[in-house]
Amino acid sequence: MLLLIYSITEKNAQIAAFIWVTIISTALLLEMLSPLFSKKVLEKSDYYSEYIFDSDYFFGKQKDWQYNNFKFEIKK
Repeated sequence: MLLLIYSITEKNAQIAAFIWVTIISTALLLEMLSPLFSKKVLEKSDYYSEYIFDSDYFFGKQKDWQYNNFKFEIKK
C-alpha cells in the first residue's frame, strides 16, 4: 500500500517515507528493548552465593539479631 502511495505522487511520497521511517524506527526500538522485558532464565550456577541479611533496609532492636542469625551460603 505504501509503495502504491509512493508511486502515485511525490507529495504522497514524503508521507509514505515518513510512515516507513516510523515503522522501521519502532521495530528497531522494540528489538533493542526486548532483552529488558524478556523472561530471565537462571542457571543452577546463578544460585551459588552467600546470602546475608541487609541491615541497611531495617532498623530497631531486631536488626543486629537478624544480621547475626540469618546468614547462609549455597554451595555446589
